[in-house]
Amino acid sequence: MCLYIVYDSLKVTKSVMLGEEIKLLAPLDDAIDILRLRELNSDIVGWIRIPDTDIDYPILQGSDNDYYLSRNYLGEFAVAGSIFLDYRNDFGDDFLIIYGHRMSYGGMFTSIAKFQDEQFFKEHEDGVIYFGNQRMELDIVAFGIIRADNRAVYNLGSDAVDAIMSEAIRAREKGKGRYILLSTCDAHQKSMRDVLLVRIRD
Repeated sequence: MCLYIVYDSLKVTKSVMLGEEIKLLAPLDDAIDILRLRELNSDIVGWIRIPDTDIDYPILQGSDNDYYLSRNYLGEFAVAGSIFLDYRNDFGDDFLIIYGHRMSYGGMFTSIAKFQDEQFFKEHEDGVIYFGNQRMELDIVAFGIIRADNRAVYNLGSDAVDAIMSEAIRAREKGKGRYILLSTCDAHQKSMRDVLLVRIRD
């Protein structure tokens, strides 16, 4: 899920920004109107927001993991793509993966790399995600850099969380619960992924 070469900086910068029509429908505190969001695109399944980062986007889900790599929330071509849930996941799964590009100009999942900094990781412990009309708090559990071909993780293995924790650079107590992996490409190594592991708070 990587983007390495940018030919048109203005086009790229614009592609990470949300349009006014969806900004007006962004969640407010406990409320999200998923039906109105789905009037824009029936593939919108939720929204994710992490304080003090650029991560504040709708979540899409296509019929494969390629479609939203280069399409925005309206299904239009966009270099930055969208934030999207793995097509194999159902919301009730114990382990989910959400993907997003790392962009040279910020936006999308670029901010995941902030959690590599020890102080930033210590000071930022939570986020929020909306699936359907549900609002759920997130506990930020770990930041790591893992191989893109890590089958235990990207094949949605039952030991995915343990595999991530074993390679974490920053981590808190794991605990029980349902987990989501936020995944983007690493800035330095094509074969690696920067990941943020979060737990859905009970």
